This record gives sequence, C-alpha cells and structure tokens, in this order.
Amino acid sequence: MRRLLLLSLVLVLPLTAAADPFAKPLQKACAQLRSDGWTAPIDLYTNKPGKAEVDVPGAMYMCTLTRALKPAGSGHAPDLQALLSKASDGASIILSADIWCAADRTATFEALAKQVEHLAGSLPEPIATAIRAGKAARATANGVSFEVTPVEVDAGACESVPAGQLGPVLMKVDVEVKPAK
Repeated sequence: MRRLLLLSLVLVLPLTAAADPFAKPLQKACAQLRSDGWTAPIDLYTNKPGKAEVDVPGAMYMCTLTRALKPAGSGHAPDLQALLSKASDGASIILSADIWCAADRTATFEALAKQVEHLAGSLPEPIATAIRAGKAARATANGVSFEVTPVEVDAGACESVPAGQLGPVLMKVDVEVKPAK
C-alpha cells in the first residue's frame, strides 16, 4: 500500500507542478529563458542590451527578455518578448509576438504557442488554438488564467519597413498567464 501511495505521489506531483507556472520562482523561469537564448532587449538610446532583471526583494521582481525569429522573407524579422513579473498585487507572465510581414504569421504563432506551453505547461485547447490562429481568447484551467489579445496595427508594415529597421508592426499578439482569481 505504501509503495502504491508513493508511486502515485511520484507520478502526480510532477504533473501538478508542470501545470502551474507559478509553482517555482519567476527568477528560475527567467534563467531558463536566458539559457534557451533569450536576451535582454536592446536599449534604443544606447543601442546596447539593457538590464534583463530588476529585483527589489520583498517588493517586486521583473524580467524582460526578447528573442528574434527567422523571417520568411526579406522584411523585418518577427520577434518574441517575455515579461515575467511579481509584485504585491500578484504574478504574471506575458509573452508577446511582433510580426511585420504576413508570411511570418504561421511560424511566429507556432513559436509563441510553444513558448507559452514551455512556461505554463499544458494549455487549454481554446488558448492553444487562439494563439496559433492569432485570435482573441480567454480561459482558465488548473487555477491559471490565460488571455490571448491580438492587435492589428499596420497592414503595409512589411513593405514600408526595411529589414533591420524599426517601424510599425503588421500585428502584435499578447498572451497573459496569471493565477486565476
């Protein structure tokens, strides 16, 4: 009987931990993203990497990272951003994708979905589908709230923004993950 109970705990505890992205400190999630190749965003004034983490012990923590993706064509490359934060009002993870060219939509949506799954564990089916389609959705599962928010910005962004230059995006998709209230 003890072995059965122990085996049950060994099998169930990892599944529970994987389903809750807030079970481990956000600092560890930030370190994992950095080891996966994510970097601090470039400071637009100095053109050098900024500071990825801000930690005021007992008050707040914030990690801001970015990752460039390969473009499908010659336009500005799509990218992903991550904002992991915790303050007195709670914790949240926001993953975003910026897309300049329509040809980059499918691959960027897929990269965003995989990254959200990597940080949050399994996703509710409506959220996974919404991310991969670039559509709005809300869902709660296992005590975690998910919200997908797409924003169409400039339909001509690919033609008007040369590779390597910054301009308005075609669209932006944000996925917010936070503990359910």
